[in-house]
Amino acid sequence: MAGLGGDDTFVFNFDVGTQIQWFREGDSPAAQATQTAWDVYAAQLDGWHDALVTQYGLDLDTTDTLIVVGAGKNAGITFRYDNSFTLATSVHGDGYDLLTDFGQGNDHLQFKGMSEAEFVQLHASGLLSVTADNTDTVISWGDGSITLAGQTLTFDSLLNGDYILFG
Repeated sequence: MAGLGGDDTFVFNFDVGTQIQWFREGDSPAAQATQTAWDVYAAQLDGWHDALVTQYGLDLDTTDTLIVVGAGKNAGITFRYDNSFTLATSVHGDGYDLLTDFGQGNDHLQFKGMSEAEFVQLHASGLLSVTADNTDTVISWGDGSITLAGQTLTFDSLLNGDYILFG
């Protein structure tokens, strides 16, 4: 596939599957538990979350998923935690494409259906790869790939070099 010259945007459609993992679901301290009990829970939650970030990359959803209104001596306090971790588990795309006149700054890859965080996480998990093949760069996933002919790019240069538009 070739652009028309000038600034071209090549659109690729993706379907990214996600999964939510829960931290000790249903095992949080009670609304009237001491602040120390909640602090211990928070420390355990942080350790669990940090280990998953190390393994998979960024959490795709960091909203507070556990909200407990305090009772008894905790009246007036609301405990808020993100006790979940959302990770990308699969990626499907448009197939196999070869771009023959792709250039930095002028041309872009538009990844519809994929966020930047999902791109990073899929790469960290090995479900998506960016490799150099002689003088070309190949972005590949389970059922497809994009080859950028005449471009030798790394994952970091693709991500940070104004090549990809997400969403």
